[in-house]
Amino acid sequence: MNEYWKSGCSKAINFYIQQYLYMCKKKLVILVKKYRRNKTGRSMDWG
Repeated sequence: MNEYWKSGCSKAINFYIQQYLYMCKKKLVILVKKYRRNKTGRSMDWG
């Protein structure tokens, strides 16, 4: 029971870390796009 709980817990933690990193990357991309847009003065939307 204890080993099963540990493996399940570590899987859940890894999942949450991946989700968190994914969201951070998305926010970072949005910030970079806004920064570039402000810097150049015209919209630069790639993808």
